[in-house]
Amino acid sequence: MSKETPDREKLVKTCPNDFGVSFLAERWNIKAENFIQQQKTNPFSGRYDGNERLRWIKGAKEYAQPVGLTAERGAKAKRHISKDIEVLCHIIEIMGKPDDNGNICTTFGELFER
Repeated sequence: MSKETPDREKLVKTCPNDFGVSFLAERWNIKAENFIQQQKTNPFSGRYDGNERLRWIKGAKEYAQPVGLTAERGAKAKRHISKDIEVLCHIIEIMGKPDDNGNICTTFGELFER
């Protein structure tokens, strides 16, 4: 992306009531430039430039983290599993018997015979 694009976008946004040909042409050129820049990072496009691609840095916060719907599904599954674990812990507290250390214990068979 050229360095002048943000200034041009700012200029175009400051004149929303002027819908002349030059205004529309400028808007079109900004969209075209943004599209070309996106295509340089897309390995399936004819404009792909390996130097422009995103590079992940190991150890960075966003490295190997799910995004989009995958992240939403993961968060939903985590909430669901947390509720199931809470229910299971409550059942163990009710059914279990304290051991010598004061921990509440039960056997696997007793837990799932219910």
